[in-house]
Amino acid sequence: MWPLFALLLGLAVGSFLNVVVHRLPRGESVAYPPSRCPQCGHRLGPWDLVPVLSYLALKGRCRYCARPISPRYPLVEALTGGLFLLASLFYPPGVEALLVFLFLAFLVALAFIDVDTFELPDPLTYGLLFLGLLASWALAFPLPFRESLDGSLMAAGGLALVAGYGNLFLRRFREARAEVPVGPHQVHMAALFGALLGPGVGMALAFLAWALSARTGRPVVLPDRLTLPLLPLAFLLAPALGLDFLESLKGSLLAAGGLALAGGLYWAFRPLPEEEEEPVAMGYGDVKLLGALGAWLGPYAFLALFLGVFAGALLGLLLRQSKLAFGPYLGLGGVVAFALLAFSLHHFAEGALLCYEAFMGRAVKVALAVLALGLSAFALYLWASPYLFLRALQGAVLEGDRARLERLVDFPRVREGLKAQVQARLLRQMGQEVAQNPLAGLAYLFVAGMVDPMVDALVSPEGLAALGTGLGPGEAPKEAVKGWRLAYQDFRTAYVYRPEDPSSRLYLERQGLFGWKVVRMELPLE
Repeated sequence: MWPLFALLLGLAVGSFLNVVVHRLPRGESVAYPPSRCPQCGHRLGPWDLVPVLSYLALKGRCRYCARPISPRYPLVEALTGGLFLLASLFYPPGVEALLVFLFLAFLVALAFIDVDTFELPDPLTYGLLFLGLLASWALAFPLPFRESLDGSLMAAGGLALVAGYGNLFLRRFREARAEVPVGPHQVHMAALFGALLGPGVGMALAFLAWALSARTGRPVVLPDRLTLPLLPLAFLLAPALGLDFLESLKGSLLAAGGLALAGGLYWAFRPLPEEEEEPVAMGYGDVKLLGALGAWLGPYAFLALFLGVFAGALLGLLLRQSKLAFGPYLGLGGVVAFALLAFSLHHFAEGALLCYEAFMGRAVKVALAVLALGLSAFALYLWASPYLFLRALQGAVLEGDRARLERLVDFPRVREGLKAQVQARLLRQMGQEVAQNPLAGLAYLFVAGMVDPMVDALVSPEGLAALGTGLGPGEAPKEAVKGWRLAYQDFRTAYVYRPEDPSSRLYLERQGLFGWKVVRMELPLE
């Protein structure tokens, strides 16, 4: 009964997490108003909110406006339910199980928000951090408080330094703008002095620089071009000051992590002003998330970081993406590391017994079946995502919904590509005819001036509806889009066509894992 209860609880929590993922980045309340369709705004009834089943019963469409519902909703619900079910196999009913459920729920919400916005909200990262520290202080779960605190600071400090070196290389050793009163510069200072003088002195000096910056209104810091290159040298000089290498490294990470988390908390209550962003290798949202994982995992947080970097790099290379949401991969690494923590030296006997009992019972078969089903659903959704996109595109054209088309079609890119095709065709014809008649070039100057209006007419709902029909924009009925077909070109690209005219195509490009966008139109202009 306990695994079944955990599964149902996870499905219900997953339904609530969908609300959090949608509303929290927009600054909206997660409690009021009641759930509504994000497209038509109609309030959803109880039968519309049954996790997973409502989506299947409604065939993925809103009951009131018949517009497609994002498959992300049942995905979040099923994922949360599956994670809760797996956790219930290793944690019996009690406070510890509840804490593990909260840990997993926070990670799911952070992962999907990061996918949508490339941001990790401070209420969730710091909420996860303080919950982990509170659990360790009150219950010594999952770690004693000292291990939890050190793990949090060292994990945050380690990733903050990785971000610092990455940003320095990205800017080709140009100095970044120093934030007032506190920013990465103070973090790097704390790391340097913490390596030489201990974490307490390192943080004290960095806090002093913070206070002076706030007092004067100007940055009182050492430049990154000085602190970051000197930090490796400080580790080498530590033995001369009576410290061994590991003590120096720990002091540096603790000091950097303390400043990073304290500075992040400061800016959470006093947001940064809107200014032009500098190129960064990694945002501080990931630093705070890893610090939160450190509160739950201790040194295992670095294992989560390694797994996250490995998975992120592998998928980034596969998708050939320059910008990647790192939060989901850190979350995945955190789940794996937390599972391994249960089998660490502290919990080996208990974990081994629970594992044996689980694998001997029917519950594990259910868990493995759910896991296999979840992975299959993920792979199916990954493959089917362009077909779902095609359905949404057809619906937008049929309804003449220009605002929706703006989200589905990269109109500037499509317009420029089509304009280049038309101009290239005109130039080829002009070259042939001018050779026979020099005065023909004057006619083509007039025709070239009509390219822009022609392209604008093609790149419109009416122009899209006419794709492959042989008719002009506005001449073809919008129902012609129902004859569109889709074919994969490779993992990242696909194209839409009509069987009657396969040479007329709309090319789609994958955006992230599941998103797609129309980026090019090809027409037979011969």
